[in-house]
Amino acid sequence: MYYSGDTYHLISFYFLVTKSQLYFCRSDKFRDPWEGVLTKPVVDFYKSVECAEYYGSKDSNIPQILLDFYPDMKKGMFINCWHENEFESAAMWDLYGEQGTAIAITSTVSRLKASLLYDLPFYIGRINYLDYDKGVINPSIVFNSFLHKRMSFSHEKEVRVLIHNIPSSEGKIDWDNSLEEMIVDVKITDIIHSVIISPTSPNWFAEVVEDITKRYINKDIEIKKSSLYDSCIY
Repeated sequence: MYYSGDTYHLISFYFLVTKSQLYFCRSDKFRDPWEGVLTKPVVDFYKSVECAEYYGSKDSNIPQILLDFYPDMKKGMFINCWHENEFESAAMWDLYGEQGTAIAITSTVSRLKASLLYDLPFYIGRINYLDYDKGVINPSIVFNSFLHKRMSFSHEKEVRVLIHNIPSSEGKIDWDNSLEEMIVDVKITDIIHSVIISPTSPNWFAEVVEDITKRYINKDIEIKKSSLYDSCIY
């Protein structure tokens, strides 16, 4: 078992609880421009004579087609992100809990999987962090590049839910008609194990979060303010 939390601000938390819906960001909308890219050794192989010969001819254009496909594929990959840890992370609160107006919900992979009301395939996986100048990502699995990030992001300890949605028109891929985002229905009572409020939040904020949670979720869920910055008392 492990702690898995997603951090919300009050408006997004209100949306989740009242609508029972989870937001998925299109991968090219993230701040990190390296989302979904292949590592240098893999790209170098695709550009090599050996790779062209592997596909049947030195003049084969299949490797270049594959390289061109990856940037476009970002428009068809939708991601919901979680932080995996056995304990709260001070760094994550500082990064995503600015001004004390953040809420973390805790869950587990089994809860998350059971809560998603989505008919098409989705994948839940842990991010692997590596050196993109040296590491290798297996490109034979289409979503594998979205389960890797640079070592600089290793503090995130990220777990992701991936949904692949490729737009098509008249039987052909049509990236111009890609969805801007995805909103997926969830069983709200399944996905939330507990609610933790920012350790720097004011008392009124905690009261609002508790009121929203109890009003819209017909189930007893633990709600507490983080004690991360409480004084040490033994």
